[in-house]
Amino acid sequence: MNTETENLVSFLNTWSISNATRQAEEALHDQSALVNFAKKHFQSDPGESLNDTLSFRNLVREMLKEHDFTVLNTLIDEQIKFEVHATENKYVLKPVALKNSMTANLLIIIVQLAQEQQFHRLKMCPDCQYVFFDESKSGTKKWCSMTKRSESGRACGTIAKVRTFRNKE
Repeated sequence: MNTETENLVSFLNTWSISNATRQAEEALHDQSALVNFAKKHFQSDPGESLNDTLSFRNLVREMLKEHDFTVLNTLIDEQIKFEVHATENKYVLKPVALKNSMTANLLIIIVQLAQEQQFHRLKMCPDCQYVFFDESKSGTKKWCSMTKRSESGRACGTIAKVRTFRNKE
């Protein structure tokens, strides 16, 4: 996973469900937290308000959950244009932000994942709702992890399988 994709995943996981309390936690609780996140991951100011940024994040998370790309297409129409570029004797469509904002840069990352046919690897765990990039060979990973030693700190796959097994009895 490249740095841009890591930044996208980090952004989408600024809302999470705590493993300890199983309650929702918001990492971008105020404008200063948003500015700090943008500077850390994008070396710039966010370019948008906290409300607009949270709305964008929630829309992308919902899209990953529901697989409905209508809102994403609307956001792309509003925030990105495409330019033809020549590289290595090939012509490619390169997404370019219409304004300097973190959300526009995140949309460009999403479009690039789609162009590279890797967008399907961006997934949300059905249990803890942690967003992850599926780096498995088959690209069919369903849960964030099968072991507690994972980045998310939760063994969602094992928990789900045990729950299914117990319900069969």
